[in-house]
Amino acid sequence: MKKLLLPALLLSSFLHAGNETVLKEKPSIYATMQCAGIQWNIEGDSNNNAACAVEFREKGTVEWKKAMDLFRAGAVTPDKGSLETARGWKNHMSVYVEEHWKLNYLAGSIFNLKDGTEYEVKVSLKDPDGGGAQEVLSVKTRSYPILPDLKSSKITDVYPVTRGALRKAVLAAKDRDVLLVHAGTYDGNFRVLAPITIMAAGDGEVIIEGSMKHGSEELERGVDFCVPGAMLYGITLKGFPYALHLMPGADRTSIMRCKLIGNHYSIEVKSGENYIADNYIEGDNIPADGNNDGEGIETHAGVGQVICFNKITRVADPMSIETPNSDVFGNDSFSSSDDGIETDDSGPNLRIFNNRFYSCLHNGMSFQPYLGGPVYFIRNQVAGFRENYFKDRYLSNGAIFINNTFLNNTKGSLINHVYSRNNIYSCWAGPLDYHDVGPINQGYDLDYDCFASKMRVTAGDFFDDIDQEKHGIVVKKENLFAADWDIVAPPAVISPAPMFELKDGCPAIDAGVEIPNITDGFAGKAPDMGAIEKGLPLPVYGPRK
Repeated sequence: MKKLLLPALLLSSFLHAGNETVLKEKPSIYATMQCAGIQWNIEGDSNNNAACAVEFREKGTVEWKKAMDLFRAGAVTPDKGSLETARGWKNHMSVYVEEHWKLNYLAGSIFNLKDGTEYEVKVSLKDPDGGGAQEVLSVKTRSYPILPDLKSSKITDVYPVTRGALRKAVLAAKDRDVLLVHAGTYDGNFRVLAPITIMAAGDGEVIIEGSMKHGSEELERGVDFCVPGAMLYGITLKGFPYALHLMPGADRTSIMRCKLIGNHYSIEVKSGENYIADNYIEGDNIPADGNNDGEGIETHAGVGQVICFNKITRVADPMSIETPNSDVFGNDSFSSSDDGIETDDSGPNLRIFNNRFYSCLHNGMSFQPYLGGPVYFIRNQVAGFRENYFKDRYLSNGAIFINNTFLNNTKGSLINHVYSRNNIYSCWAGPLDYHDVGPINQGYDLDYDCFASKMRVTAGDFFDDIDQEKHGIVVKKENLFAADWDIVAPPAVISPAPMFELKDGCPAIDAGVEIPNITDGFAGKAPDMGAIEKGLPLPVYGPRK
């Protein structure tokens, strides 16, 4: 095998210094409820060998805990032809690529923090060629939203006695009012203009119903949120072209325990720091049709989205997340007509963990494009796609894959500049495709992964010229999982939903490597490979009880 060498003489025209790192600003930090994202913009370091260690502690405690080092982003330098190709697209992707190829930074995340808690974070940047610094940052995690105390709130009971009853109550409500909506059917197409709570009273299903007219000029909406701090709880919305729209400025909106049935676009987000949790979303698409229009949850703006424990089906893309420093976890998506989740046009510190994506018509995870990184993909189950587990488009780069289970009957392909540990990759249709050594690929870091294969090979043999997977293993398909399993090509639904637990005696048990702040609490001598750790409780996907 040939050793992968970083092309040190390939200098970016966007950098203003040589191999030494130049620091012109302090690192930034931003926290959600249980994660914190760090970004340190730099100049120089043209050979991409700057590194930054991360430690953290709860404020008031003594011991520092180690997190993963920051990811060296901005480390993929396009050749002239690739850049000209991107400019030739002349669409939103051209703008995104142009902007993100100019960026030069290190970034990364801390996981498993307590909500509503203050932390100190120490970052120590060093460059062997010169330059570096140490900074101590302070950050406080957000608290999870909770329902208002009804005993101390101003409550208005709403009944479906006249047309427009809910709309009139919403328009009349003042700050912090609670609308208790009683069982029945209401019309929608109204705006929330105050930070109020709209919640089901608990005496039966509350339905806000639209009149979907495919192919017409009608753009009827269910509910538009227009101000910060509103909450929707326990409501069903049916039959809208656009069911819920979180408009610019509607930050920290909470959508909890709602049902969205038969809408074309279910939740569209154009504000920041929203909480979308424990909802059931069933769109109006027929998965076999391959329609790529009509989304489950789509975020276009802001930072800090927290999207968790939702169950999503019969849409094009269950989730399209364009917002950096966001958390996507505990979700269950299946039987959809495009991709499992899209990271397209997103930014640093997008964290996708503990989800299950299965039986989508095209790809598991879409990069179309994603540039810079890191996007974290941790402990996800990804199974059953007509194409690949990754959609690799437009020179995408900058991903971290840890402890995922990727299963498919077709070949998979890696984007550029990937860090991979403790994953299971199905490779019985052939080895993973990857970008050869050249100006676009300036580094893979792949090791301690498991490859399910029929071929008599070693894990390193899958990467002929880049000398990876020194501790990787190859396991026969029949020796991997506890239950009999097969991957059914969509649009057939995998039933029951898969839980890929490792079989007793599987070589992937205890064959992984410890990763600080990520694999804490493993059950055996070392972390297992794959999404489910043998001996620990099974994960929860979809709405919690």
